Amino acid sequence: MIPNFKTLALIGLATVSVIAQAQSVAWTANTQDKTLSGLVERWAQAEGRHVKWEAAADFPILDAAGLNSAAKLNGATSMTNAVDRLLNTLSTIASRKDGSPGPEDVGYFACVFATGHVEVVIRSRGQPACGKSL
Repeated sequence: MIPNFKTLALIGLATVSVIAQAQSVAWTANTQDKTLSGLVERWAQAEGRHVKWEAAADFPILDAAGLNSAAKLNGATSMTNAVDRLLNTLSTIASRKDGSPGPEDVGYFACVFATGHVEVVIRSRGQPACGKSL
């Protein structure tokens, strides 16, 4: 049995649609993102997964465009790459406890999981290494 042209066209359009959706995920911050934990959670939800923010503190996002630029998020190729860029940049834009500008090493790191419901666990210095629970 030979499939008709309409069936082949529909299959082709569905494939293009799935590819376009996958490519449309932008690993960047937007004006609706209020905190770093919320931003990373939004990224994980785009993949049907979640983030556990176990780090000592969360940070507000006051300037999404500035964060995108500082972390070079527009060039991120995956969620893992975007999280790495975000956490590497965090130490250069964080503020000290007295309110003066950084850089200050906040010591955040990500445990990334290839399978399961949780994609990333964000922890800070002093917490258990990846693969160990709190």
